[in-house]
Amino acid sequence: MKEQGTAAGVFYLMFLFLSASFGSVFMMGPFLPLMVLHPSLYRQMNDILMAMWLSLPVALLELVHKVKFFSTGDRIRPKEKCVIIMNHRTRLDWMFFWQCLFHQSSLRHEKIILKAGLKNVPGPGWAMQVAGYIFLSRVWEKDEAILEESLDYFHRLQYEHQILLFPEGTDFCKDSKPASDRYAKKNDLEIYEYVLHPRTTGFKYILQNLIKNNMVDAVYDISLGYPDGIPTKGEMDIVHGRFPGEVHFNIRRHPIASLPKTEEGIQNWCLQRWKEKEETLRKFYEEDKKFVDNEKSALGGESPAGDSSLVNSPAVHSDDRQLNILYLYLAVLYWLVFLLTSTYLLYMYVLARLFFAVVCVFYIVQGSFRGGIDHLIVGRLKSYLHKTKSN
Repeated sequence: MKEQGTAAGVFYLMFLFLSASFGSVFMMGPFLPLMVLHPSLYRQMNDILMAMWLSLPVALLELVHKVKFFSTGDRIRPKEKCVIIMNHRTRLDWMFFWQCLFHQSSLRHEKIILKAGLKNVPGPGWAMQVAGYIFLSRVWEKDEAILEESLDYFHRLQYEHQILLFPEGTDFCKDSKPASDRYAKKNDLEIYEYVLHPRTTGFKYILQNLIKNNMVDAVYDISLGYPDGIPTKGEMDIVHGRFPGEVHFNIRRHPIASLPKTEEGIQNWCLQRWKEKEETLRKFYEEDKKFVDNEKSALGGESPAGDSSLVNSPAVHSDDRQLNILYLYLAVLYWLVFLLTSTYLLYMYVLARLFFAVVCVFYIVQGSFRGGIDHLIVGRLKSYLHKTKSN
């Protein structure tokens, strides 16, 4: 872990929080009427805005905090309907994964499945709702309806989604590890040391729903490792300026035609991937602190041996790397200017303060009493399509 001091960590978190808060109001707020007038355009515009914001943490991690990411195996293909499953080592895994998506694919279409508690966090929670992220309570009777609603929304839009799911349900920590061990003993399963036993109910439901509606091209199985220190305390590590020096991803793409279609088959497939993931991570942490591409036969992926991508090495085309770095510098510049401009407008103009207050109240009321912006977005699309058909 890199010790960069509390000031660096607080700056990182405050920059992200303020940009998300002001962005959800001043950038996403003006497009709210499109939710009713043209839901598909509303989705496109907010995907662009969300991708603009996601480029900021990527830029800060790479340019300011010098976090390098390494990827071996398959590349994540852009414009592909897919489900991404990953081991959940820390509460911040999804944040570091944005680096991988930025360099390999796109930040526009990722939809993360998150805990419901994050939904109504002022600013970031509002932005994630508008972006179409999926929030689950871990009570299946409720979550099944939420998943059905969200997947139906993607189906109606014929949306090129990248759904990121952590089948373990929570991050690997001192509380979840014993719970996973008790589950393993109760069900006569192997005790894992580097992953938690996955809960397959949500994964089975998502995959079967997407297969039924012809809305998935592949499943990406990703193993995530931190070779020089694991940020086990999550946000508190960042607050104290502790950033991992490197984050490694081993990616295996499984075409949907290669997966079983039955509920039992999908469950066993997922369990087998986690058994292999345990062995992959054991070798990673106990031997070389890197992933090796010659695991093709064990993992069932489609990468040829030696097909690796280390984005902080010459393995990436220099022109692409230079363009990406330029974009990241521009992202930091844009958000600095945006924050300064937003602050100036709020200080100088009553109309700006009124707009800010109205949008915030709308988000709060919708989240507190009407299920959230995400629920409203889905409902508006259904009404729009019904009205269109009637005409």
